[in-house]
Amino acid sequence: MTPESILAFKTLAPLLLPELIDLNHLESIDDYDDYALLAFNLAKPTPIESILDQFEDQMELSVLYHVIMGNASLGEQGTVKSEKGDKSEQGVHNISFEQERNGGTEDNGEKDGTGANDEKGGKENNQNNHHNGKGSHHACAYSNPGFRHMYKINVQTNQNRMADSLYVHLYESLEVMLESLKEDLECHQSEAGAHFISQMEMGRFIADFM
Repeated sequence: MTPESILAFKTLAPLLLPELIDLNHLESIDDYDDYALLAFNLAKPTPIESILDQFEDQMELSVLYHVIMGNASLGEQGTVKSEKGDKSEQGVHNISFEQERNGGTEDNGEKDGTGANDEKGGKENNQNNHHNGKGSHHACAYSNPGFRHMYKINVQTNQNRMADSLYVHLYESLEVMLESLKEDLECHQSEAGAHFISQMEMGRFIADFM
């Protein structure tokens, strides 16, 4: 990723989202070959609804999804930071849900016959969380290529629907950006505990890149 591209975004972003992006709260920049990851702390914890409203107020931003992850067990920072050599090579968030998948044990209750009850209880808990809006909210917005910018913004909340940080991926090419958006959406769609409040049809956002 070129320093000029990062500098251009640092100049643009506070103008687009002044209540969310403050360069004084830029925590880190991880620079890779075809993308860069910028982590920002928010000035104060912010409700997910307020963040989505600010996304939607910007003509160049489109909201890709808003999803509640239920009782999913997130790693440090939701393992939102990319690491070289794994699926995040394209800037995709690798979210850890092993605890939910395994029910907290290796045998998942099969040996003592409790697996079915645990699974039923887990589903009921997730349904209650979805109904109450509890669980970690994840949201992603991306810049429409028609505005000649290439980035996406990811945010996730605590159990109280409040976010204290956001993550921006800057891309070197539209091809890498499109692949990252597709894999990000598919990653969340594949999680059994995910409950989508909204999601863009894949054909719709692919059309933005045509």
